[in-house]
Amino acid sequence: MPRSQATVQTRNASRYMTRLCKHWSHRFEVDFDESTGRIEFGGKERCLLNASSDSLEMTVEAPSQSALASLEKVVVDHLMRMANDDKPSEAIWQRS
Repeated sequence: MPRSQATVQTRNASRYMTRLCKHWSHRFEVDFDESTGRIEFGGKERCLLNASSDSLEMTVEAPSQSALASLEKVVVDHLMRMANDDKPSEAIWQRS
């Protein structure tokens, strides 16, 4: 399954991860604690999140390259909206 990973630098990683998980919890299966999160977008798409004191690591998986590109965009768009004025560094996805 195609997978990609990006890390953004931010001092608010745990807060953003929690906001993302809560945002999607009304539509999808979501599990999270203070430092990790998992969002199952239905089908075979998922996002795994790991928050540290200075960064948020995001890993997305999808059944095709086009679905993966779409999921990368959706996750980053939502992250930037959650961040308001305190923007994290740019997310550069690395595919594997």
